[in-house]
Amino acid sequence: MDYSDHMLSIARQKFPNGHFIQGDMRNFNLDKKIDAALITGRPTSYLLTSDDILSTFKCIYNVINTKGYLIFDCIDGNKFIPYIQKNRKVIHKSNVDHMEYIRTSEWYPNEKEPTIIHWKSSYYEQRCANNQFLGKETISFKVFTETEIRSALNKEGFEVMEIKDRLSYAFDTFVVIARKKK
Repeated sequence: MDYSDHMLSIARQKFPNGHFIQGDMRNFNLDKKIDAALITGRPTSYLLTSDDILSTFKCIYNVINTKGYLIFDCIDGNKFIPYIQKNRKVIHKSNVDHMEYIRTSEWYPNEKEPTIIHWKSSYYEQRCANNQFLGKETISFKVFTETEIRSALNKEGFEVMEIKDRLSYAFDTFVVIARKKK
């Protein structure tokens, strides 16, 4: 499942025999129950309100079999917020097909809600000694604490089996393994 038609088009090209659904994780239903839900790439970061995270967990609860699993990752707010307070600007580099790409980013926590982060990025392709500007974006996202996630899962009928720290290319995350209680 993905919200973006464009991302689903890419998935269908790569996996023509796959079954893909366009939808919003905050409000969906499935024709039949599933044994597990796996959410990767930290899309929970775009659930900016408590209602968003709770409605997502509720929808997943409704489509998972009894004792089914929910596995997902989150940006670790307890580590990320102190990091960006010291490092307002960061540079990420990536090499794809022998081309070097650069993203420069600035982080701005929301003053009223410090777990909401505003992120401004510029993208470049490195050519010889020069960087060619490709574009920019401004987004807002949310970081979570383990306590916040545990509470939301418990409220929607899940028990946390395990939470594991996981480093990513850019920032600390944690992976949650939860199971439907009943």
